[in-house]
Amino acid sequence: MGTDKNADLLWVGNSFGSSWAKINTKTLEATIVPLPDPAMQAYHNRGRQQAPRVGNLWTADRIVRLDPGNNTWAIFDLPVRGTEIRHIALSERDGKLSVVVPVYRTSQMGVMSVRSEAELAALRAKAQ
Repeated sequence: MGTDKNADLLWVGNSFGSSWAKINTKTLEATIVPLPDPAMQAYHNRGRQQAPRVGNLWTADRIVRLDPGNNTWAIFDLPVRGTEIRHIALSERDGKLSVVVPVYRTSQMGVMSVRSEAELAALRAKAQ
């Protein structure tokens, strides 16, 4: 489960339901948010105010990102297989956001850097 305390929301991964549940902690209203593929199995998710939520797919070696504002998903493959990631954390240092996952099967930690639109534009310009 992941709580957005500033928005009074509790997000729950429904592993065998291929979805996340979004629960308003004030009204107890629950909304089911389906994952992009019915074969995906969500486990843990995290987010922060005014930012997309990220979660892991423990049977698929992937991280998913949901932008609740426009209900769009992005999927990121991990560079190793057989991870069975079941936890996810956000780390913010020096203004940089990273997604951190423990990779249990290989005794490793995975860290994904989250880049801003400006950083991505600069990378695209540099590549041309």
